[in-house]
Amino acid sequence: RVDSTSHTTLSDGICLHHRNGLDWQEHCNQWENIPDGVWRKNCMNDRKLPLHELVRYRIPAKYPKSWIYYIGDEEPSEYLIEDFKSDGISLIHREKHNLLSDEDIAKAARLKTLHISAETHRNLFEVVDYFTCAEIESFIGNSVSTFSANQIALRNGMKSSWYNSRSIPLGEVLPVYHIPLVYTYTEESQGLGKSLLKASILSVRGTFGMSADIHILYHGQNDWQFLMWLKKYSVIVHTHEPQWLDMIETMRQNGNPAHSHLFLHQGNYIGTWQRIDLPLFIDAEYVLFVDSDTIISNTFGMHDFGLDVTPGLAASAEADEDFKVPWNVGVVLFNVPKLRETHGLFMEFINSHTDNPRFANNNISDQGAYLEFYADVTQFLDTTFNVKPYWGNRRNFKDRKIVHFHGLKPHDFLKIFMGYPVDSWAVALHSLLSKKGKKMEFVCMVMHDFSKFVSKDEENLREYCENAFGRDGEKKVDVCIKFFSDLGAEEGDNVSCAKHIDSSFINVRTLLGLFSS
Repeated sequence: RVDSTSHTTLSDGICLHHRNGLDWQEHCNQWENIPDGVWRKNCMNDRKLPLHELVRYRIPAKYPKSWIYYIGDEEPSEYLIEDFKSDGISLIHREKHNLLSDEDIAKAARLKTLHISAETHRNLFEVVDYFTCAEIESFIGNSVSTFSANQIALRNGMKSSWYNSRSIPLGEVLPVYHIPLVYTYTEESQGLGKSLLKASILSVRGTFGMSADIHILYHGQNDWQFLMWLKKYSVIVHTHEPQWLDMIETMRQNGNPAHSHLFLHQGNYIGTWQRIDLPLFIDAEYVLFVDSDTIISNTFGMHDFGLDVTPGLAASAEADEDFKVPWNVGVVLFNVPKLRETHGLFMEFINSHTDNPRFANNNISDQGAYLEFYADVTQFLDTTFNVKPYWGNRRNFKDRKIVHFHGLKPHDFLKIFMGYPVDSWAVALHSLLSKKGKKMEFVCMVMHDFSKFVSKDEENLREYCENAFGRDGEKKVDVCIKFFSDLGAEEGDNVSCAKHIDSSFINVRTLLGLFSS
């Protein structure tokens, strides 16, 4: 508890570390102007906004806070206390509010003298504040400060944000700052979606272990078996009840299925829009949003996004890997406070497009909405974070961090191996299928990535294959199960898809014409 008389608990509060003293301002002036070409523009308040506003944008509406333990270069002014009070937050300061006397600190440290002060024992008071802060669940600080950077590291980068925003300089030499991963899910989506999502979550746990937080905005309350499965793998579930369902359904009905297969299914379309409510739930400075049809292949952290990290969002290429323009939002790096600050305006913008879900550059739906509305604060995300199976640049596959089965899913490639005709797929996917005339030598490599994780849950693998091949008979379901199980058991990247398919089902000409293995 915070104190003996309050009903407030540690989870209701935030530790706020604020640097604004004259010595810090001088340090920032020197540090930001070192003439070495390194980006250093985030030493003070982001965009010079008032501190209480920056803190407000770092508190999710679904998990409000009532008090802040304030650590600063000086006592908080009455003006600052009133600013926070206007937001319904009590600002608490150890010395100003007599939470712990200097004499008690001296006794606890077993000093010979009880007459101590911040001037004579500065390091001791910093230690007291440091360990007090470490006990509080959420943290907001200044990422340039070593004190703040250490607090963020203590929390593995989780439930941590920084009011100066952008990068953590210490992360360049100490790559310990993890980034939360966020998914969305609706129980109204097709069964294949849940199976793909499970495989993706298993890939996070298989790659990161328990060191990375996984969040999911979950729409529905009936699938208790899946909710228990998520709990088993320590996924943080946020109950999501969107207030915009009618608006998005109107947009879907006005969409053209020839432009996107998502317009064909109400549940799938809801799922693609769920991310717009992400800032209402997530307590973090940055998150990496990933679609359910992704596989996490290698570890990464904040340091992989550079010092000049996006102030809004970062997205990568889509069909053409050489077209270095933010386009595909199946994997997105989001600045959560920016999303929170602009959430209301973004919703109004979306609502103005319900009659025609097309946005700038003929982009559609949520992808078009994000790229148009946040155009001024969007950066390019390195292609290794969103590698498509049909790409061909060897560097992307060698250094891949995330594989994204955009358009064609793993079972679609298996169907191609088996010679399924083009009209087996929705019209919107025909442009990808037309790539059959080109070598896709790395498809088996990323199919192996998927197989390693989908095969770890035998029940999920069976459900996946039944959803994908059930209409074609049990024999093809068995072919699917055997293929992904056998391929997943192989080691290394130099794998062959052909040898794991029963010869009576394989289309040899297709395989030889399409793949190198």
